[in-house]
Amino acid sequence: MRCDMCSRDLKLKEIFVDNNIKNLCQNCIDYGLEVKEISHEVKKETDKDTFIIENIGYEIMKKRNQLGLKQEELAMKLGIKVNSLAKIESNKLELDFYLLKKIEKILGIRLR
Repeated sequence: MRCDMCSRDLKLKEIFVDNNIKNLCQNCIDYGLEVKEISHEVKKETDKDTFIIENIGYEIMKKRNQLGLKQEELAMKLGIKVNSLAKIESNKLELDFYLLKKIEKILGIRLR
């Protein structure tokens, strides 16, 4: 098998990248999350072959509330609009990898 990112023929791991599971080599795995590390329920959409992490918004909202942060405060720290954070917390907006890592750092939690 070849790496889905660089096409090298090396030992591969399944990695979650941009809402998809890809087979990546050791050189490319930093671009995503190793599948076995994802702690939330993963559901496969068979028609698009994409993957969605469910309930991640709830986990973000729960931790934000535990820390006593308002949506406005967290949104400002993340550099996003309040309505975008509200959509993330209600699972209506997908997170990219970099925003996910930023949320993890600010809230002090692991979401993957």
